[in-house]
Amino acid sequence: MLQRWLVGLFVAACLVGCHRTQQLTPRTLLDEARRDRLAAFSRYRERTLQVDGVVVDRSWEKSGASRIPLLVLRDSAAPSSGLVLCYFSEGDLDEVAQTPVHTFVRVRGTFREFIQAKGELAALFHDCQFQD
Repeated sequence: MLQRWLVGLFVAACLVGCHRTQQLTPRTLLDEARRDRLAAFSRYRERTLQVDGVVVDRSWEKSGASRIPLLVLRDSAAPSSGLVLCYFSEGDLDEVAQTPVHTFVRVRGTFREFIQAKGELAALFHDCQFQD
């Protein structure tokens, strides 16, 4: 009986620990991609990450009948390190639209891929949410 309890406790601890949200700066993420893009993609693919950055643009993209809000972030300490593109859900359109440019934000989202955007390396995130 004790052995089952210990196994259950280990599994629960692993589930909590394995699904922790990792916190990164845009510079850390993008510098890692510059060193080895495939390794960085493999490491972060489909993982939930928390990113802190400064809003440099906000917009939306049309997807069928929906409008998907988008925030573009840069690293606050190293703005030239690249971009982070955060796609939110359609229900977040007003909140994203009201987010002032040049303000610091913390977002959590699912990393999808590295791309070239506006001639720069960028990290693309989906299912983003604002964090406190």
